[in-house]
Amino acid sequence: MIRLGALVIFVGLVAFPSRNAQVPNLSGVWRLVSATINMSRDGSTGERVTKTYLADGHAFNCGRGCRIVYTNSTLTIDNAQLQDVPRTSTPTVTIVIDGKPHKVVDSISSSAKTIDTVAQWDAGKLLITSMNGEVPLQQTLALEQGQLVMVKSYVNYPGAKFTLRYTRN
Repeated sequence: MIRLGALVIFVGLVAFPSRNAQVPNLSGVWRLVSATINMSRDGSTGERVTKTYLADGHAFNCGRGCRIVYTNSTLTIDNAQLQDVPRTSTPTVTIVIDGKPHKVVDSISSSAKTIDTVAQWDAGKLLITSMNGEVPLQQTLALEQGQLVMVKSYVNYPGAKFTLRYTRN
């Protein structure tokens, strides 16, 4: 009985971050300034510049630039510049931030595919987990020194990461 109570308290703390945690306003028009990757299992090789700027199968894709509108419970991405995607316009993507699963439009797919996604705030960072197949895909969005930073982490490679940095226009 004590274990069940502890689990309920733990899940509650994770699913509902402290109201005192400062949540940044991610709204704005953003432009890509750098893309780096580190694929070593322990992160020891350091980051290197990459030309990749799309996160296939992930809910959040700003590409080379986009407009973000943030409200208390949603993050909407539109006008994403996904030049490598063969179409003239990209769909508007709205991510619900409530710690519950929601379907999100796959902005890279040319079909009307959706991605099961859970998003929640944790210590001022937006954690986004997408299920595209059986492996969870994780992204973290944060404001660091005035830049929007998206970090994609790899479940199978704990030290590896893909980082995109954006400046507000």
